Amino acid sequence: MVAHLSVKAGSRVLGIGTDIVHLSRFSKLLQKYPLSVASASEQGTFIKIAKKFMHSREIANLQLLVSETNNDKHTATYIAGIWAIKESVLKAFSSFVPGPEMPTAQCIYTRLIYKEKKSSGRPILRFDEQFLATASDSELQFYHKYIKTPKTRPIVSISHDEDYLVTFVCLVEDNGNGNGHASATDSIFDSASS
Repeated sequence: MVAHLSVKAGSRVLGIGTDIVHLSRFSKLLQKYPLSVASASEQGTFIKIAKKFMHSREIANLQLLVSETNNDKHTATYIAGIWAIKESVLKAFSSFVPGPEMPTAQCIYTRLIYKEKKSSGRPILRFDEQFLATASDSELQFYHKYIKTPKTRPIVSISHDEDYLVTFVCLVEDNGNGNGHASATDSIFDSASS
């Protein structure tokens, strides 16, 4: 796996996290709670499960994926990738944020950050701009102290083979060299998947 990370000279690494998943675990989940091209309300149980670890944008992308391909293996890989990324993000924050100041895992997974991909297929992570509108006081303190003030930027790499998927997330502090990005929610660093 070769990852091309775009990090400005002088940027400081705040935290790192990694996760590995066995893809069959997610295939079995889909067999038990199948997704189809039905509407979200008809997909029932699986969407309830997904809402515990997926951002609403990721759920929308999942529904689009199912309607376009209806390929269980591809769908299971997408879901596994989201799960592993969220675990990696949580671990990256946990490596430098004191436990009492951490929001819940579900807050981080479903409201703070989401995965997208560039037209090239590269995965990117974005902090949700709507997070501040729904955050509690302690979540706002976390956001300002650990994301806004250091201008935290997420970097992600994801790779998978036949049976396993692995993700790596690095949170870096912007060094303020004027790359035209005003805040953590306005920009991301690019990374490549293999």
